[in-house]
Amino acid sequence: MAGLFSSGDKQAFIAAKRDYELATEAEKETREIRALRIRLGLRCKAAFDKFFVEAAESAADYADRCMLALAAGEEKPEPPARKAFQTVNSVNGEVIVYLPLPYVEEIFKVASAYQLEEVDAAGAIEMAQGIADKISEALHLDTPFEALRFLRDELEAEESGEESDSEGEGSESDDPDTQGKPGA
Repeated sequence: MAGLFSSGDKQAFIAAKRDYELATEAEKETREIRALRIRLGLRCKAAFDKFFVEAAESAADYADRCMLALAAGEEKPEPPARKAFQTVNSVNGEVIVYLPLPYVEEIFKVASAYQLEEVDAAGAIEMAQGIADKISEALHLDTPFEALRFLRDELEAEESGEESDSEGEGSESDDPDTQGKPGA
């Protein structure tokens, strides 16, 4: 990776990790530390979702590469490397967010299981929220951030669509001769 990042980029990575460590390790909660923790909580929420999406895409790609290797009689390829940093948008533009690799690994496992249909959306959300709760606790947040809002919204839309479908069943006939006629 040497040479890929400018010294400014390297400083951003160092600063992101330093901020995370300061937020998680500070013993006194000053106004500045509290503000840092809240800011990092919001950034970690955004990074969490991006890690999840990238991991799901990576899992699908890796599964395809493994099947191709197996079909060709070759060795299984190396799994994709995980990274502890994520770029997210903030009110001040793009920022680098650091999450320790053990959390990233957990997110990757949940996203992979979801992508490979080993767990449904509700199960993935529940497991992901458990990881988010641990990150929130490490950051000393009063309220854990909500993980995977996009997937929750998708699930809620599916569930409300199913409810409206079942409510409408039997209310109209499929027979074109009786549709729209009173008493049909």
